[in-house]
Amino acid sequence: MSSLSDNILWENCLKGDNDAIEQLYRRYYPRLYAYGCKMTTDRDMVQNIIQDLFVKIIADHKKLPLLENVNGYLFLAFRRRLFDANKEKQIVFIDDLSDMPEVFGAEEELHTSDNDITCMYKAFKKLSVKQKRIIYLYYICKMGHDDIAGLLGINYQSSKNMLHRSLVKLRSLFFGGSGEL
Repeated sequence: MSSLSDNILWENCLKGDNDAIEQLYRRYYPRLYAYGCKMTTDRDMVQNIIQDLFVKIIADHKKLPLLENVNGYLFLAFRRRLFDANKEKQIVFIDDLSDMPEVFGAEEELHTSDNDITCMYKAFKKLSVKQKRIIYLYYICKMGHDDIAGLLGINYQSSKNMLHRSLVKLRSLFFGGSGEL
């Protein structure tokens, strides 16, 4: 079942197939957890929200819609639940996404690998929070522009434009735009 697409797994979830729900959970848990940990310092709450999201899918599987984009739906549902929890518990959200070594490889490699990776990491740290976030969502979470647009509350073209401008800025910083690296 692990080779089935997200859409087929989702269709099976709607039929009450617990194996399909488990497979989606295993597939999405690491990505949702990493995304949640970039947004808040409360790791236990992130885990609980992911679990609650999938419990809700199990409980309401007959009421849920057939989806074309499971990835976008799960990330958006997770984000909404995380922000709802923020209203209730006054959790601390992380605004600085500069510590994202997974963009460049394992953290220990940053200290031992060639100079290019280290310079790229330093350039990345100089980007704005929005620029870091869109690069993270697109390249690490492997979200498409439709998903990113829904998640960030912007339109599709704005997502494409923001990613393009972020990459142009990153290239500029990396190839000597500021000379401070």
